[in-house]
Amino acid sequence: MAILASDVITAASTLLNDPNKVIFTDTVLLAHVKKAVRDLSNALALNEINTVQEITAAITVPAGTVSLVAAALQPADLLEVTEIEERAVGGTLYTSMIKAVVQLPERDKVDTLIDWIWEEEEVKFVGANTDRQIRMHYVKSLAAVTSTSSVIGVAGSLPYLESRVAALAALINGGNATLAQALQEDADLALAVLLGIGVKDNQAVSVRRKMYTYLTRRRR
Repeated sequence: MAILASDVITAASTLLNDPNKVIFTDTVLLAHVKKAVRDLSNALALNEINTVQEITAAITVPAGTVSLVAAALQPADLLEVTEIEERAVGGTLYTSMIKAVVQLPERDKVDTLIDWIWEEEEVKFVGANTDRQIRMHYVKSLAAVTSTSSVIGVAGSLPYLESRVAALAALINGGNATLAQALQEDADLALAVLLGIGVKDNQAVSVRRKMYTYLTRRRR
């Protein structure tokens, strides 16, 4: 079942003991939902969870192209590129390209792209003298929340989101640091569980728990 921003708002308002949203209105809580989803997106990316792993369909790169951004071909939700493969236009066999670490090599264009670099938030090439097709493996961001009807595409994320949103509202709008800390501890636990499930699904061996918060230090 899809999770909507409105579901998070309703659950968070209950945790704040304001189910009728008299103090913590939809407008107030929606702003915190936006941040909580960004935090979740970062946590999923950091832990390499499948939810934010993406592979593009074939992207045709015209001859002479040296930047995917300039050619308006770079995915809008791209956070980090993990691999790029290339092939002839309409071909069936992809070949892995070489990732340049410091800078692209100085050479003339040939009939293949050969290498790429992630620089200044964009994918760049030396370029090829023929059209090529690439397939990108990358880490994507979650879709931005823009309204209460926005869909949050991470199954099982409601326990984290409701507590994180309530914690932010309790601190920023309610001025209640004690309640905010308790709610954030609940959010931390829910996030650890969510990441643990995701890592297990990825057959990983550990969870790198990175909590996104500017609340006060956790109680001992």
